[in-house]
Amino acid sequence: MTPVLVSRAHADASTLGAGRTIYLTKCAACHAPESVVAHAGKWPRIVREMAPRSKLAPEQERAVLAYVLAAERAQ
Repeated sequence: MTPVLVSRAHADASTLGAGRTIYLTKCAACHAPESVVAHAGKWPRIVREMAPRSKLAPEQERAVLAYVLAAERAQ
């Protein structure tokens, strides 16, 4: 995790790292991961809708959301 990404997050580097890993593996299992800015402002809804399909545990869902929101803010 970059210092900029961590500074833009409401989570620690460990949570962001887990969120990034989940984003790049679970999300990419069905479709290519998109640039986080492509869905600016829509991530909470997207993650909430996709988490059950991806069989994410609540803490995984929170980690993915923390990652995409931090990445969006870092752009």
